[in-house]
Amino acid sequence: MNGVSRFHSLRTVNRLSLAVMMGWTLIVVGVLTVTLRQEQNHVFDLARAEAVTHLNKDLSFRQWATSHGGVYVVPSEATPPNPYLLHLPYRDLTTDQGINLTLMNPAYMLREVMEHYTETYGIRGHITSLQLLNPDNAPDAWEEESLRAFERGERERMERTEIQGKPYLRLMRAMIMEKGCLKCHKASGVPEGGVRGGISTAVPLTSYLNGLQQITRTLVLGYGLFWLIGLIALWFARRQTLRFLEAQTEVRFAMEEREAHFRKAKEVAEIANRAKSEFLAIMSHEIRTPMNVVIGMADVLLESSLDAGQRGYLNKLQEAGSTLLELINQILDLSKIEAGHLRIVEEPVNLGELACEVAGMLRVVAAGKGLTLECRILPELPTWIIGDRLRLRQILFNLIGNAIKFTDAGRIVLSCQPDPTQPGELLVMVQDTGIGISAEMMQSIFDPFTQVDSSMTRRHGGTGLGLTISRRLVELMGGRITLESQPESGSTFRVTLPLRPTEPLPPSHMPEGSPPAGMESQGLRILLVEDSEDNQLLIRTFLNGTPHQLDIAMNGAEAVTAVQWQTYDLIFMDVQMPIMDGYTATRHIRTWEETQGRPRLPIITLTAHALDGEAERSREAGCDHYLSKPIKKQKLIEVIHQFGARSA
Repeated sequence: MNGVSRFHSLRTVNRLSLAVMMGWTLIVVGVLTVTLRQEQNHVFDLARAEAVTHLNKDLSFRQWATSHGGVYVVPSEATPPNPYLLHLPYRDLTTDQGINLTLMNPAYMLREVMEHYTETYGIRGHITSLQLLNPDNAPDAWEEESLRAFERGERERMERTEIQGKPYLRLMRAMIMEKGCLKCHKASGVPEGGVRGGISTAVPLTSYLNGLQQITRTLVLGYGLFWLIGLIALWFARRQTLRFLEAQTEVRFAMEEREAHFRKAKEVAEIANRAKSEFLAIMSHEIRTPMNVVIGMADVLLESSLDAGQRGYLNKLQEAGSTLLELINQILDLSKIEAGHLRIVEEPVNLGELACEVAGMLRVVAAGKGLTLECRILPELPTWIIGDRLRLRQILFNLIGNAIKFTDAGRIVLSCQPDPTQPGELLVMVQDTGIGISAEMMQSIFDPFTQVDSSMTRRHGGTGLGLTISRRLVELMGGRITLESQPESGSTFRVTLPLRPTEPLPPSHMPEGSPPAGMESQGLRILLVEDSEDNQLLIRTFLNGTPHQLDIAMNGAEAVTAVQWQTYDLIFMDVQMPIMDGYTATRHIRTWEETQGRPRLPIITLTAHALDGEAERSREAGCDHYLSKPIKKQKLIEVIHQFGARSA
């Protein structure tokens, strides 16, 4: 590499590093801005909820007093006889015991209660009208504007303002003339059912704003630290890349004389690659959700009318997204295994059927390379065994896919049988006629991110995680995996597991994924409870062109209200949401169904929480089924068909 090329390479790396750092900064600032806005809205929602609570209390107190025509109390300096009730002959009474009483009408009572509440708790309340009996109840400017709005048909007004230099949230609702009000306010001319006036409340916002400031400081500090860690990682990657370029320059100048320098450059590149992998492990979980939206939208676009060029672009986009998502899932699987969070599910499995199914899927890939893929199930193998179907499928995919990747000619054989040398054990073998592995590499082939050499990575691709995950899964199942291989003579992977025959699964009335007869044309009304607008758009797009109607609830509280006022056939319920989470909302809905004698509405958990135990939490909350994101369109439609039939 000459001096000019070296200069251009360094300039390219510096420009790319600067662009990535700027992009990283914009992403962090954007996410922080959105998060702060959400927190601010959440805080003011809480303040409004408190204001509504106090306003409902005041309205209920006033309605109760109205329904009883007021109350009689002993007059005092603080509660003198009401001069605006002189037209009532029974305003003042004397009991048989000689106790003097005076009538307090609802407005009089409510005003005194509000004044006492303001002095005690700081929450202001006021009952007022445009047609006053008592001038002390006169509205201020905002209340007068709200009262005129009530006369035009509005029933509620809200505003954030300052009172005596302190922040408040003001809320006012119309006060309707009731029959009990007419004896004192008949002269006003307002008919029963008309707007008599209004009741307002003002909640102090100081404590809420102080809490918001604390949340803001915490978020800014946390995101700032996260941003700084990202910059350090990017700077480290840049430094390692520059070191690699320097080493590469030296190697190209003196390849034969300085072979040791080439090895050093390779070590530097490996260090940079490990640093990059560690960074990806941290970010993989956050990338997974937007990648799901990308892949899902690509699926939807592929169903639309496209020309050949557009379809080719989308296929490339989908392939790249699927590859990235597969890598992220492998990293997460390995992380869960190393953290001890991955659990093995014991269930009846038809191993022969599963093995042939996996071989059938990969046979097309093998045929594309001119390879023969055989699946041999010995008759001695029990039809049903105890195992984890999902993890067995993952192991078979990894081993057969690895064999196809490193075999250029010949065949691959998958066989399942009882182990002839170890009674009570199952033997699964994957044999290929590929490039083979040297004895030195067999010691590390199961280590993370390990392949035969760097040229294999460039030629065949892959992450070096498949065999690592397969070995960990086999060990979690109580088995072991071994390898026999020689360079240019092929490889044989042997997996031995405890062999535990069992009875078959009971026949299902409706197989998973098979839509019931007639359901394709039957439209369902579906409620999606989801606070993410991206996920809302994805699910709505999935259902475009179907007969189903989709409604949206932003949180669990909205979902509970919607179910009580509307009729739905199916609910997709997210878990983590503001105001009320999905599991709490599900419990409220189930309780309401029981008290109202309503039929049980199918509720499907649809969440990004994919940790072990989440499905059990979902069932305990009252959900009927559990789906983890990312979700494919076909799977979503199948679940709608399956559970829509139950609600029909």
